[in-house]
Amino acid sequence: MTALAPVARSVLISRVPPRELAAIAEFAGRDASAMRPDDWRALMGLLDAKTGAAEAFATRPDSAMWRNRARIRELIVEGDDMGATLLAQLRVDLGRGFGVQPAALTDGARGAHLLARSELPSFLADSKVGTTLFHATRNDATYASIVDRGFDLGHVVQAMYGRGIYASTVPEDFGQRFVELAVRSRKPLVVTTEEGFDASVDALRAAANPAAATDRRQLLLDAGYDSVIVRTERSDWVVALRDQDTRVVVADDALDRRAPTPMHLAGITT
Repeated sequence: MTALAPVARSVLISRVPPRELAAIAEFAGRDASAMRPDDWRALMGLLDAKTGAAEAFATRPDSAMWRNRARIRELIVEGDDMGATLLAQLRVDLGRGFGVQPAALTDGARGAHLLARSELPSFLADSKVGTTLFHATRNDATYASIVDRGFDLGHVVQAMYGRGIYASTVPEDFGQRFVELAVRSRKPLVVTTEEGFDASVDALRAAANPAAATDRRQLLLDAGYDSVIVRTERSDWVVALRDQDTRVVVADDALDRRAPTPMHLAGITT
């Protein structure tokens, strides 16, 4: 593959509005001038795959960028969840994480909800989920609250698989801000569909005594489960039922290098 010459790269970058460059830098974890040809191809490939574009972009990444710049503006600059997700996936593909900056561990009292990336092996030692996951939010205030104080299940609304803290093996398009989480899952209920989840909950309810909880989360907790793992074709979801089983990941350094997260968790069976 031919490397993009510095002159060609500067021409490419000159075509991209500053707001787009800022978005690329934020989510890809590097300045646009430092991106390699493969990085641009990965970005365009993700855009094409997600939007179902039929055209195949040219070998030269500057040509692809030029042809697709309107789409990039639409997806990235306008604050669209899909655009943020695409760039988040590019960041992950480049081996970069979404860990909170290290200052979070030293600014004031360290919250129990924070965990340095280097401490992950000990926290996840007995967990069925041995890798970090991604949680997306649309609200800057919510993002700041998660980073500052962690999750509070008392303020979490009921969702498809009950009340819990939702995270996925890949960045999903449910928001524009991403938090990287470690979830300690020792005894998960494993399902593949919402119908399968409902059937499992109904079976637990039928087997319980008449005074059993009606709340799905509490019913699962009473049965000894601490989480739900949902296996889908695209990715796996983990729903933590207790906030003490989650940690917000803090980067070890500014680069925040991380190993790739598999789309599907290993060793999980229904």
